Amino acid sequence: MLVRVDQLTKEAAAAGYGIAAPCPLDFECIKWCFETASTLKAPFIICYHAWKNDGMSAEELADGVKYYAARYPEVPMGLCLDHGRSYEDAARAIQAGFTAVMVDRSDLSDEENAAAILEAVKLAHAANVSVEAALGGAQTRDASLEQREGTLTNAPSARKFALATGVDAIAVAVGSYHGDVKDQEAIMHYDLIQELKATVPVSLVMHGCSFLGEEKLRKSAQLGISKFNVQGELLNAGMQAAKGRLLEQGGCVSTAELNRVIRDAYVAQLTDFMTAIGNAGRL
Repeated sequence: MLVRVDQLTKEAAAAGYGIAAPCPLDFECIKWCFETASTLKAPFIICYHAWKNDGMSAEELADGVKYYAARYPEVPMGLCLDHGRSYEDAARAIQAGFTAVMVDRSDLSDEENAAAILEAVKLAHAANVSVEAALGGAQTRDASLEQREGTLTNAPSARKFALATGVDAIAVAVGSYHGDVKDQEAIMHYDLIQELKATVPVSLVMHGCSFLGEEKLRKSAQLGISKFNVQGELLNAGMQAAKGRLLEQGGCVSTAELNRVIRDAYVAQLTDFMTAIGNAGRL
């Protein structure tokens, strides 16, 4: 059942758990996400990365999500545009049936960011679609520690931004970052998460959640992060399982068998992720 994303994140924030937001790249992964959520009785969100998805268009992904949402009506879920860059990106996603749009202009000053997102907020809210913005933002792995620390989200600024724009969620920088991150490399600022939760009147989102480890995920959810974007960790699990079967165990007799190997690894990793953030058993 497709619902507004902020409906899910508000419930999660109030109860101290997180919602998994995987970013599938094909129809098989969409199906696996629904199967996993149904088994775990977990509400969830599917994200579409606006500029990092060569496998399908936003419209194709939306069609796939709507297909499976109709077959799993017991699972409330949202469909979110991830890292849209413009009003036009938001409009296209809304037309396709997304229930949330992210307009990421965290490269701008807070004032310019707010100005850039205001029109998208008006459009989305008129269509009963929630809006996510970003302040600070998750760095990439090649960023230095100094660079990552320098872009941490400022809580008073985030509150001001939320009130000025009317957004429903803000992706905050609290120590995670995009890429093949080793658990010990990410320095999580739990005191900042607590301050943001107490200060900012909208849902908090964390990007770059792959490879953080169970403890960092669990604690971040308990302290106030309500949406956790994940992609690399799930894809890596499938790729490593396929590599192991093909190179170390004599291969597969069919593509169907190989697909099952990838599926089992992807689902197992998503299960662990949902469990870590307290997402499982919420229905």
